[in-house]
Order: sequence, then structure tokens, then C-alpha cells
Amino acid sequence: MITKRRKMTYRPRLETLEDRLALSISGPPIVDPGPPITLQEGTQSVFALQGSFTAPGYSSQTDWATGEFFVRDSGGKLVEFGGATVKNDQNLIYDVVPLPPGAYTLELDLTIDGIKGSGQTSLTMLPPPPSQGPIVVNAGPDVTTPEGAQPNSIPMSGSFTDPNIAGKTYLPCAFYVTRDSDGALIEDGGVQVNVANQTLSYSVVQVWPGDYTVTLRLTDGNMTGVGMTHLHVLPNQPPPPPSAPQVVAPANAVITEGGNFGGVYSFTDQGRGPWKVDLNLGNGAPDLVLNNVTQPGGFSISALYPNDSYDQPGGVFHGSVTVTDQATGLTGSANFTVQVLDVAPTVQSPAAINVNAQSLIPMTATFSDPGPVENWTALFIVRTTDGALVEDGGVQVNAQNRSLQYDLVNLTPGNYVVTLQVNDGTATGTAVTQVTVGPYPNYQAPQVVAPADGTILEAGTFRGGYSFADLGPGPWKVDINFGNGNPDLIVNEPQGSYSLAALYQEDSAGQPGGVFKGTVSVTDLSTGLTGSASFNVRVLEVAPVVDAGSDVTVFAQNVVPMAGFFIDPPPNNETWTAAFTVRTASGATVESGPALVNQQNQGVTYNVTGLAPGTYTITLQVMDGDATGSATTHLTVLPLPPPVVTGPGNGVIKEGGTFAGSYSFSALNGAGPWTVKVDPGNGSAPLVFQQTQPGTYSFAAQYLTDSRLQPGGVYHGTVTVTGNNGLSSSASFTVLVQDVPPVLHVPPVVTVRQSLRSPVIPLSVSYADPDPSGVVSASYVVRDRHGHIIARGIGTANAAAKTVLFNVRRLPVGIYTISFLINDDGLSASAQTQLRVLPFLSWPFRW
Repeated sequence: MITKRRKMTYRPRLETLEDRLALSISGPPIVDPGPPITLQEGTQSVFALQGSFTAPGYSSQTDWATGEFFVRDSGGKLVEFGGATVKNDQNLIYDVVPLPPGAYTLELDLTIDGIKGSGQTSLTMLPPPPSQGPIVVNAGPDVTTPEGAQPNSIPMSGSFTDPNIAGKTYLPCAFYVTRDSDGALIEDGGVQVNVANQTLSYSVVQVWPGDYTVTLRLTDGNMTGVGMTHLHVLPNQPPPPPSAPQVVAPANAVITEGGNFGGVYSFTDQGRGPWKVDLNLGNGAPDLVLNNVTQPGGFSISALYPNDSYDQPGGVFHGSVTVTDQATGLTGSANFTVQVLDVAPTVQSPAAINVNAQSLIPMTATFSDPGPVENWTALFIVRTTDGALVEDGGVQVNAQNRSLQYDLVNLTPGNYVVTLQVNDGTATGTAVTQVTVGPYPNYQAPQVVAPADGTILEAGTFRGGYSFADLGPGPWKVDINFGNGNPDLIVNEPQGSYSLAALYQEDSAGQPGGVFKGTVSVTDLSTGLTGSASFNVRVLEVAPVVDAGSDVTVFAQNVVPMAGFFIDPPPNNETWTAAFTVRTASGATVESGPALVNQQNQGVTYNVTGLAPGTYTITLQVMDGDATGSATTHLTVLPLPPPVVTGPGNGVIKEGGTFAGSYSFSALNGAGPWTVKVDPGNGSAPLVFQQTQPGTYSFAAQYLTDSRLQPGGVYHGTVTVTGNNGLSSSASFTVLVQDVPPVLHVPPVVTVRQSLRSPVIPLSVSYADPDPSGVVSASYVVRDRHGHIIARGIGTANAAAKTVLFNVRRLPVGIYTISFLINDDGLSASAQTQLRVLPFLSWPFRW
């Protein structure tokens, strides 16, 4: 929720339309909202702010100017906006109500004759000041009220106590602030103060349902009191909803497949309408929708159900009538069912036929069935006239034109009864036909010419042409066996010449005679006679294509893993072997051996061992049993590098403290074990670790003296790692040791007696300092009971014993204050004690 303020606009008097259109300025106004603004919540109910602008050519008498301001929180959310008054002296005046404490962005906009200028500044809202006195504000109990209970506002009240109320008016320093549950400012305003009975009253403008926090603040200019209460606005209860239409569906019915369902439905409603009727027949057809039905009543329907309800839930179609009052949006509905009984297909079998004996007798028939396309299945059964089963099988069903096609195979001369059955999933229709098969005709087999023999490469394509001729009636079936393991190619072709093509993936080394043997067979389906011819295809082996891998550069090591791959024409069911040879730049062989072949992905791996630094050529060979492919790559072996050392991070400690850190190092295999030397740089002997492996290690060192006199003001340490091959690396670190001031120990009271033998009073104090070699200077000052200095001097420090001796000149009997000051490397410590000087003891003198 944001706070909206009233927009302030200056509008000059315009005499004519031409005067209005002529208003203009030479450019956009330049708006200055002023320096960053800081406000304090609770000090004022409204803050009056001011900005300025410049606009060449602007005239308050002729130009139309409008000012606005916008306040956004740190997340860019708008929390307050309103209008700004445009003054003739080119100032912008506007009011901002208190916001929650935080940082905001304030934007001040000015539009002159449609040309806009903007300026931004920051606004900081500080928390309210703490209560400064005994003013106690009671904001009253929480208030709960329904929405709209008050016509314009919600009256609120509170009270306060102020022991010093006499003569005070509290105005205009009493106000309230209302915020929603998210803390957003909703409104603010003044509060009426009744000084006589110490009550507070105000009105909150009618707000919408929700929870709000109301804060009362009362101040007299010096003291402030704050109270808080809660306002709960409840939503109004809606009136009871109107009733939905009452619908009576058509009576349930039973019809046959492809028949019409007729019925009557009706509805009644207390609403004023109009109504929309949605009739879903449940038969897959689109809903029948009637809009703007003006009167309730009874209505007739008629619908075709082409399919039976065998596959429907419950064995019936489920329909519904839905009526919606378009005025209220309320809906009523009712359901009905239609059971559609299945009708068996009607089969039209062909008339009796007479044919001569042949290998295949094609048969056709048709059938009819109500409704659309169903999932029909069909079969035929062939019996002799005495009922013996001869043949049965499936029938090809064309669902679109509802035709049937099947073949009778190898019937010997005689009389047969063929029964044809069609099933729609529920019912079956049948028909029979008589078939008479005569004697075999005297035909010759087809004459076939095969393709010419050919030679191709492995994974290549063999292409050729074949032809056939026949005196028989046909049709003919052509069966081509390529001899390459693929399924036969079977086609129905008339007499003539044709071309063929086939892929041969493997070479023919393992075939009889070293060739693949193919055949072309042609059968006259009328006579059952077959002719054939053969051809040979020789497939030559193709060597594998080898990739030895990219050039490799490594550091000297015992084993260098290498990898390559190869490509060989599919089906990749051969067994491959591989070998490698390593030669120097001069061609000398230094290593050779077998390589490991992954028979699945055709990858090759092998290891090269014990190579000295230098450049080598590696030849990789792959054999498939018949041919060999090869490729080369290069291997560069570099000398081992020194270890990589990472020292501890720089540290800062106190004088006499311990610096703890960790270091690490890494190195290539074959250079260890390693010797590690850690020199803390504090004058102590370096730490040496033998037989060390790469890793991370910790160490600690004590620094007794500050690093003021060290180069650069720090101690310089190093970590050095040396391998057994003599290669070494180091890393450095620094430790800043800060000086610690000494701590002076003196008793609260020192009592001494005067002595006639000594002109001074010896006083000794102790101190603590972690630096054993610290240089300490000391001094003292003696003051009498009036604070006057009556003596001062210096002391002698004993750094080893950490004591200071002060010889104070002899003082009269009395009570004094003595102050001690010691200094160590620029850092000092002081202490003070009381010095009591007693009279000297009398004793007999002898002269």
C-alpha cells in the first residue's frame, strides 16, 4: 500500500485555443530536489520540503506547469507519491508524511507544456526519538468493526497522563499514523487533545478489510509519549446466493446400433434468465449448445447413435443436460443413458466360381454394418463337400470401403465350400460360396536372366539388372536372395527388365569360392511354376582407418598412457588386433608392443614406459585379419619441474604471541620424497622435515619481540621444499608483531619513615612486558594533598627482573600522591599510589 498525496498544478488563464497551443519552452526543465534529506519519524506529522527548477523561456503567466514527487524504498517499491506546488520564484513545495525508518530515493518531476524534467536525491528516515519525559500515551483497546459500519470514517480514542500538564496545549504536536500488516503507511492525521480530562480523539478514514496498526504520538516540544493499538476491519457478509436451475433429463432408452434416440428434457428456475442449454449426447458428437433461451420449459431432442455401447462404461452411452442462468452464472444439470445394442455385420459372399488348379486363387467379398468404421476382423474356412476341413486363415479387411480380400492356396481339383466370417467385436456375420477347382493347365516355368557377376569394396553397393519372360497368364511373384544375410526382396512384377541394388557390409573372404551367391526366382501365381537364375558378388576387404590421437606433451614419468581409435566398415563383427612402435627423432626404435583394442567402440589404448626427455614418433597399427591400417602421432617428454610451494598467509600477532599457519606443496610423481625447511624468520633455528610427501601441513612459532626494527616492519619467513632430484622451490610469508605496552604493578599505599641517614626514599615497582629485551625508561611525579608538584625524577629499570627503582628525595612527614610512568619502545603505562611519610624513629645518640 502506498500513500497518495494531492497533485498541485499551476494553470494560467488561457484566453484562446491559439494562446494555449503557442505555449512552449526552449528545452526540458532542470529540476533540483536539493541535497540529501534526513527526517525523523515522530517529530512531525507532515514534513514540508522544497526543491527548485530552471527552465529557459518559462513564464508563470503563460506556461502550464505541473509538479509531482515519488518516494521509493531500497528495493525500488513505490511507497508514497503526490503533487508539488509550482511557485512563481521557480521553487517546488511539497509535503511528505512519515515513513518507516530506512533509506529511500526521492524523485521530483516537473512538466511544463508537456515537456518533463526530473531530479533525484536520497531521503533517510530516522527512528523516532525516545520518550523524553513522563508523558504516557494509552492508544486504547483494539477496535474491530465491519466494513462500511461508519459512513465516512472510524472514530478512535485514547488517553494520556502528564504530571506536568498545567499550562500546556500540546498543539500541534499530537498526531496518529496508520500502517497495514506489511508496515506500509496508509494515512496519518491530527489528534484532538482534551487537556481537561486528558483524552485523545481522532478519526481513521474508512479502510478496506484487513489488520492495521495505529500509533498515537503526543509531544509538548520537550517530552514525548507514544502509544499503539490495532484496528481490525472485517469484510461484509455477502447475501445468500440464488438457487441453480432444476433440470429433468430425458428418460433412459434402449435402441439398436445406427438408430435414433428421441427424448424430452425440461428445466425450471427462479432466476430471470436468459439461459444457456448444453446438451452432451455422449456419442462423440459436439455438444448441442442453445444460448439465450428465454423461458424454462420442456424441449425435444433427437440424435443418431452409429456405434453400439459395447465399449462404454456400464455398457451404455452417458449423456447430460446442463442449464446455466446467464444472469447469475449458476448451473444445474441432469444425466441420462442410452444403451445401443450391436447389429451383426451382413456379409455378401461372391457367387460360385470355377477355376483351374493353381497355386493361389484370389478371392474378394464385401460386407455392410451400421455406423462408422469399427475394428472388424474376418476369417475364411475351406471345407470339402463332405465337411472335411481343408484350409482356414485370416482375411484382409478394408475398413473404409468395407471390402474383404483373401487367397485360397494349393487347392487340388474338386468341389469346396468356403465360409466367410466378419466380427465387429460383439457379433458375427457369415456367408458361404461354392468353389470348383478344375485340372492343372500345361504351362512352362518362367525364363529368368540374372544380373551379371560383380566386384565391389567392403561396405559397398552392388548394382545389376535382371529380366524374365513367361507364357503363363501371371501374375508373377519375384523373390531375390542377395546371399548377404539380409531378408529376401519379394515383389510382384509383370514380365520385363528391372534393376536391383544391395549393400554388402562384409568382405567375401569367408564365403564358398570367395564370393556371395545370389538368386532371382520368379513364380507364376496362376500356374505355380517357378524359374530362377543365380549371380556372384565378390567383395574386397578394406583396411581399417586409424587415428593415432592428438600429439601429447607430458613431463618425464614412468608410464605415459596413450589412446587412439579406428574406423572399419560395419557391421563391425570382426576381431581386430593392434600394435605400436616408438621411434626417436632420428628413426631409432626405442619401444614396441601390442595395444589393447576395445572391440565395441573401436578404441585402442597402450602404455609407453621409461622415456627420457625428448621428442618421439609413435606408429599405431590396427589389423582386421585381412588388411592393416596405420597412423602416427608425436610424444614430447619434458623434464620434471620443481615442486609447487604455497606458503602460509601473512599474519598479525601481538608481541610474545604465537603465529600459527599452514603451507602446502605439490609435485609430479617420481621426484619424492621431499625435504621441507621452514624458517620462521624470528632468529630461531629453521624447522627441517625429512621424507615428506605432497600435502598440507601446519606449524607454529613464537615471536617474543615486536617487528618494529625488522626490514619493512615485519618478520620474513620462508618455506623451502627440495626433491630427491635436487629441484627446489620456496614460498615466503611475513608476520607483523605488534608491540604490547608494559603493565605497571604498584600497591595502593606505600608507607615509609624518614631517615636521617639517607637523603632519598627508595621505591621499587614491578612491571610485566613480553619482550625480554625491551628498553624501559621510567619517571615519577610527587604531589602534595593540594595537587601541587613538589618532586619529580627518573627511575632505573632492570629489564631482566622487570623492576624499576625510584629514589625519591626526602619528604616532610605527610600524605602524598606519587604517579609512575614507564615507556617501552614508545608504548607507556602509568599507575598512581598514595605515599605516606611517617616521622623517623628516635633513638639515643652518642657523640
